[in-house]
Amino acid sequence: MKAILKLLFSFLSISALNKIVPILTIPILTDKLGFEKYGIYVFVLALVGFIETIINLGFKVTAVNQLSRLKSAKEENELFLNVFYAKILISTLIFTMMGILYFFPINENFIYVWMCSPLILGFTINQDWFFHAKKDMLAVTSITFLNRIIYLISIFLFVENSSDLNLVLLLFSFGFFFQSLITSGLLIKKYKIKLYLYFGFRSVFIEIKNGFYFFLASLSSYFYSNFNYIILGSHYNLNIVGLYAIVDKVCNGLRELAVPLNNSIFPFLSEKRENDRKLYERWSLKYIVFLFFFFSFISVVVLISNQYIMEFFNVENSDTPMVTKLFYILPLGIPIHVLSSFLGFKYVIDKNDKKLFQITFIGSIISVCVLWATSLYFSIYSFALIYVCVLLLLFALLFFNIPDLKFFKNETT
Repeated sequence: MKAILKLLFSFLSISALNKIVPILTIPILTDKLGFEKYGIYVFVLALVGFIETIINLGFKVTAVNQLSRLKSAKEENELFLNVFYAKILISTLIFTMMGILYFFPINENFIYVWMCSPLILGFTINQDWFFHAKKDMLAVTSITFLNRIIYLISIFLFVENSSDLNLVLLLFSFGFFFQSLITSGLLIKKYKIKLYLYFGFRSVFIEIKNGFYFFLASLSSYFYSNFNYIILGSHYNLNIVGLYAIVDKVCNGLRELAVPLNNSIFPFLSEKRENDRKLYERWSLKYIVFLFFFFSFISVVVLISNQYIMEFFNVENSDTPMVTKLFYILPLGIPIHVLSSFLGFKYVIDKNDKKLFQITFIGSIISVCVLWATSLYFSIYSFALIYVCVLLLLFALLFFNIPDLKFFKNETT
């Protein structure tokens, strides 16, 4: 229990920083950049989020599982290098593709992605999964806190008007780059990791294969969140995208509170799954019930308090009706999204990564097609409502395809 609480504290702190600080920056950035440039900012970070998903390739889960089973420092060192070189290989391909798209851009705002190059390098050298497996996230928490505070102060002091969009992206990017550099340095020193030129290409590709299905599932889930902004930015006025982003970021920040909860309980449910299947299913059901009621309550609070939230974000009177309607729609997806996220972890624990990918892939294809069509012919309100319906569909697919669903129901009654 002590280990769970320590991990929970670390992940709650990191999640809070990663979500609350961006929310705090919204009134600053919308005021100084304007809603149009803020819409571009959101659009670019959505693209970079897509790149992050590719670079991490599911290692944040699969590598943690592997490391927790290793017995020797030598094996741990080899796993570290396998993951590190796999990420370097993927990043090299990413930068090559970015170079091609620089000369043949598919979107006029793609050029801003190059401002996030330090952020992409940060994704490459970041090895926080190692700390997670060691149940030692305190250093990561402290450095994340420092980085977020510096970023918040920096944009307050140095960003003045809409011409400073590049500066905002660079401040954010370099902050994460140095955060990753410092935490990786501490990791290497603390766990005596030996860095050397490693030609174990077979081991690297095996590592890529191990994380492949979970990566595909993560990539598919991306289409339920960040990819929406690519669709929005392509078919709606960027001012509308900026207003939509305010509501979505509030909802996203709240539902992401489940991430530290899931990360903390994940290794312990895995252990129970191996040792006591009945207890594992019972704990899973209780946890699902807790998530549903807790995040449904949060959703209701958001619906009730939307006027105060709009005042905090300095939403103009002319935009209030639109944002109010969005606040009546998007929060409905908070508990649905949270439950789907935990079911994804359950599929991993049950060693059904391939099934998880199949379900999320089908769901993502439906999501992209339906939301793209909606954005072409209908209003932003219809887009938000269809998005919530897509989330509900994904949850239904995940729940009713749980391996041994009958066993899950019987053993938890």
